[in-house]
Amino acid sequence: MLISFARSGDSPESVAAVELAKEYCDKLYEFNITCNKEGALAKKTGDTNSYVLLLPEETNDLSLAMTSSFSSMLLAGLLLLNIDEIWQMEPIIKKIQHFGNFILNECLPDLRKIADMNFGRMVFLGSGPLTGIAQESQLKVQEMTDGQIICKHNSFLGFRHGPKVVVNNKTVVVYLFSNNTLTKRYELDLVRSVKETKAGEMSVAIGCTYEENEFNFDFSIQFPGGTEDIPEYFLTVFYILPAQIIGFYKSLSLGLSPDSPSKSNSISRVVQGVKIYKSLATALK
Repeated sequence: MLISFARSGDSPESVAAVELAKEYCDKLYEFNITCNKEGALAKKTGDTNSYVLLLPEETNDLSLAMTSSFSSMLLAGLLLLNIDEIWQMEPIIKKIQHFGNFILNECLPDLRKIADMNFGRMVFLGSGPLTGIAQESQLKVQEMTDGQIICKHNSFLGFRHGPKVVVNNKTVVVYLFSNNTLTKRYELDLVRSVKETKAGEMSVAIGCTYEENEFNFDFSIQFPGGTEDIPEYFLTVFYILPAQIIGFYKSLSLGLSPDSPSKSNSISRVVQGVKIYKSLATALK
């Protein structure tokens, strides 16, 4: 089975992956999760061993920010993992929605203040499934600022081993805290380690508790009632929002267009110019 996630479904490598799989597999099952009903992946699927999960039209972003498509495809993938208990997931989904609205309704002014700060670097740290969200967060802010803000991501533990050297007084460190008590102990130890240096960094904490205000974060998002009853991997769906919002406002503060921030056109909504090599022989031609 080949599972494809694609907003447009038109990127050359997305389409080629399916074509190559058909060429090399004796029997192929396709499952395409896409936001674009007019895309190649949506239109090419149709035989008995294939299925398209077409997400709502609103998820097919017109902006380079790709905020709706990312969150929606992520949530779809997580729900597929729990397909046998899909109806039991409703309370969790409602809580995710509640926390997403909390960020949008209560945290925008502070997130905009962060974006207006004079910084040149951002570092995003996460553990387990949140490491992937740290990576997407760094990508989003870097894209939306046309590379003017250099971003890094890492795990909390991995950050200790050398990467911590990038932190200076022009750096914002964003901590994406786990809701696993044991994991969080290691995370807080890393925060202490960073705070003990003389780097003078700015700090943002997502998912900290009131008791953890001792760390004097420049800004913290504390979710009402806590997130302990949400499976850790579902935190990813709303933990991405702060980076998306900061990236949007920082783009504006730099005089860029958030919908199309790349002045050199080095990035675009649909990847272009990817050469597909079906074999080493064709690659050497």
